[in-house]
Amino acid sequence: MKALLNHSDDKVRKLAEARQAVKSWPLHVKRVHNMIQQAKASDGYFRVPLKYAGAHTIRWSGCEGVN
Repeated sequence: MKALLNHSDDKVRKLAEARQAVKSWPLHVKRVHNMIQQAKASDGYFRVPLKYAGAHTIRWSGCEGVN
């Protein structure tokens, strides 16, 4: 697939990009659905869990897959 994304023919590259986008679409839909469910469970707020010193600069960072 990487070879097709770097192919010299523009049509082949576009087709490979389109295939990649179609395959990743269900993941995006699932993420949005989960975010909506979390907001509904929290009175309409989307709460973001934070982790102290999660980065090397000792600052807050996202956790549990939410950034």
